[in-house]
Amino acid sequence: MRELQSGIFETTETLPRSPSDIGPIHPYCLVGRLQRAEPEEAAARILTFSQNLGQWVGVSWKRLVEQMHTDYKLDREGTEALREYDRRCDVRQRHIVRSNLALLLIAVASIGLGLAINPIVGVAFCFIFVALHWSILGKMTPKKPVAPVRPNLPMSVIYFMGPQAVVNGIHELVKLGMLRTETIGAGDEEQTIFFPTAQLVTHLAA
Repeated sequence: MRELQSGIFETTETLPRSPSDIGPIHPYCLVGRLQRAEPEEAAARILTFSQNLGQWVGVSWKRLVEQMHTDYKLDREGTEALREYDRRCDVRQRHIVRSNLALLLIAVASIGLGLAINPIVGVAFCFIFVALHWSILGKMTPKKPVAPVRPNLPMSVIYFMGPQAVVNGIHELVKLGMLRTETIGAGDEEQTIFFPTAQLVTHLAA
């Protein structure tokens, strides 16, 4: 069995159709073609390698796990960055609201002082306090946060259901005879490879 890329192996089985015959596969998505999201994504992840290479290939369990781990990690990091952005926006907005309230109180107090002493003095105090307030506010107000750019990740059930959903989909496809497995190596070097079968290809190409 020849390894074409890391974790990608050339199939030794002749399949009735070519990878292009099963139609376009949107990233990790074969909507409605295998009835359930778990096996659809499992098949899509494996078949995408064949379509990209233009030949039927098998994918190692290790390569699939690495792929899912990367996708899941990027999704979590994007979600956390968005939460932090929302938190910083909220902190800034609350600071501005409190500062504007303080500004209003200063203006009211200055006007009251002016009416009690001298209208001209009161207006002068008002302008001075407001100017000082805005000067200080500009230095103390947190900078407007920059919205994070989320990675352009394909839709995947792992973001909602976890990687186990794809694992379940793979097991389901193996039981249905739509994937076959081969094991190579031994001990720490042992790898399980998942290959598409004629049954899967015929079903999707129909």
